Amino acid sequence: MKTCTKCKESKELICFSKNKSKFDGFNSNCKECFAECDRKYRQANAEKIAERKRKYRQANAEKIAERERKYRQANAEKIAERERKYHQANAEKIAKYHRKYHQAIRQEQSANLFFQMAHFASEITKTTITP
Repeated sequence: MKTCTKCKESKELICFSKNKSKFDGFNSNCKECFAECDRKYRQANAEKIAERKRKYRQANAEKIAERERKYRQANAEKIAERERKYHQANAEKIAKYHRKYHQAIRQEQSANLFFQMAHFASEITKTTITP
């Protein structure tokens, strides 16, 4: 049994994370209190954490890409199975997304076609009207 310095409750040692630097080998805060403190810190410093992560990703882009490439190669079957399950479970959601996406493309293409036709028609009238 050990007493958490944060919540002052006596708990089993399994409720404390291991820490070799402490005299008894465990953190002074229980896992629940540590998680609460960590959650509060992340909420209060979200921008600072995001900036630190962004800088790391920029500085280590090749290292991260290589690690991800190795993971994908080593776990290709597992990834394919996970994607297959997701597609089966979300078939309607995916179909709805594709319908919306293709409809937007068709609308954009028809708008571009209309603009091109109007531009072409104005070019024709310019050339035919001049004496």
